[in-house]
Amino acid sequence: MDQFCGIFTPICTPFDAELEVDREALALHLEFQLANGIHGIITCAGTGQFSALSLAERVFVTRETVAAVNRRVPVFAHTGSCSTADAVALSKDAMESGADGLLISPPYYEIPAPDQIFGYFETISRSVSLPIMVYNNPYASKINIDSGLLSRLCKIDNVKMLKEGSDDLVQFQRIVAEFGQRLAIFNGWDTGALATFVHGAAGCAWGAANAIPGACVELYRLAVEIGDIPRARNLWDKLFPINYFFESNGYASSIKAATKLAGVDLGASRPPLKEPDGSKLDELGTLLETLNEPAEAA
Repeated sequence: MDQFCGIFTPICTPFDAELEVDREALALHLEFQLANGIHGIITCAGTGQFSALSLAERVFVTRETVAAVNRRVPVFAHTGSCSTADAVALSKDAMESGADGLLISPPYYEIPAPDQIFGYFETISRSVSLPIMVYNNPYASKINIDSGLLSRLCKIDNVKMLKEGSDDLVQFQRIVAEFGQRLAIFNGWDTGALATFVHGAAGCAWGAANAIPGACVELYRLAVEIGDIPRARNLWDKLFPINYFFESNGYASSIKAATKLAGVDLGASRPPLKEPDGSKLDELGTLLETLNEPAEAA
């Protein structure tokens, strides 16, 4: 698995009625993903509510996922943390569990300087031999990994990929032009998925794929693998409002609600997050139903 591409699902973490990690539901959800052609899985990322998980729970979810997937697709573990020591420990355990790579977000809240961010990634890289996908998510981390910092991170041995989560299409295109020969550039901005596919994304780490994996995979096939942009546009006309709903109504919890509507119950989110209900849930159901409507001729 030297080349990673396609749709990677940052899986929701399923919880039981007591809001403990639900091992059985996790296994069923992974089979749902694989049956719908997903190209990779990411554990304990934002969609998986990692900030509400203990370190032991993050280790458990990754180990269980690696075992259940059993090399059918690559499994990446999100091991980013505000603590370099915790990030190193999580990364080492992910490697020992058999994960194929790491997704690493920079520290957040107390914003490090660029030299400190570089040191954080360098220290983690030295502790493992797995490929690293750097996660640029300026809205959550308050750090925008610009061209200057990215050029430094590229020199770290294990940094092989970037998940670009800003909503700046110009920035995305500049990154592809400057770094596309050195890094696999994944989109991490859901409502920009089609645009970034057209402009050179190798794949997409896409939370919506928890609920609608088949449609996400089909968009990638149409736009990237066969280059049928008219048909991709027709599908995107249905996918965009669904993804806009997720981004506008509590991302992780809305995706969990949509996944339940798709027939896979992952339980509730841990508070303070809460799934949409009432008219909002009805709106979400109506949006999802559009995917079952016949496609227009290209």
